[in-house]
Amino acid sequence: MSTNDKRELLKLKQGLITEEETTLELEKTLIIKPRGWAAVMNFAYHNKFYLWVVGFFMIVTTFFVYFALTSEKYDITILLIADEEKSSDFFFGEQRALKQSIDRFVPDFNGDGKQSAACLFIDLVKEGRRHDIIHGNSVKLFGEVQSGNALIFIGNKDALEMIPLSADIEVEDFYVNLAQFSPNADGFFFPVKGSVPGDGDYFEYVDVPEDLYIALRKGKNAKRPENESEALTVIENLLNGILVS
Repeated sequence: MSTNDKRELLKLKQGLITEEETTLELEKTLIIKPRGWAAVMNFAYHNKFYLWVVGFFMIVTTFFVYFALTSEKYDITILLIADEEKSSDFFFGEQRALKQSIDRFVPDFNGDGKQSAACLFIDLVKEGRRHDIIHGNSVKLFGEVQSGNALIFIGNKDALEMIPLSADIEVEDFYVNLAQFSPNADGFFFPVKGSVPGDGDYFEYVDVPEDLYIALRKGKNAKRPENESEALTVIENLLNGILVS
């Protein structure tokens, strides 16, 4: 390109002359805008990162909405607690059958047409367990007790007595005396096996160990005000063999 051409090109860039006034031969680029499916593909190519992000959050949101709509809604929460092998093995092996048995004593508090108790097992056995598992279960128990969501406990007597004592709380200050509900109650603890009036064991589907008791925590720390009245209803049903269904 000659010196004059360079000068003329510079003037053109600076806007001192127009394309019509220049003697330079300029190449014009033909820009074709994509249409239809080609436009969609072009948009997706240039915005693929944002589309991936939006798609990811849509999948996550859909999952949580589906989970919320289809997950089982429990009428009451019951803690299953064991600090010795026999009770622990029983809860591990029979938790589902135990839940089926308890469900028959639980009214439909939430009005969804189902009777369902959430039976949450916390294993406090230390022998043969890793330190991190022992610590994790202890933290889990502490969190559940602090939340006050569960007022009904089922477990071996030593484990049930350990819960308030580990927090420097007397047993009588933590649990309700169940003798007011049933003469079969051993003070604050009700023996599960063979204590229901009439024939047969306590639960229809489960052969429970001898050293397994029901306890009712006092409801002053309940997470919901209605927790206490609902727990009392279930306890009365359990201790007196009153089946809801």
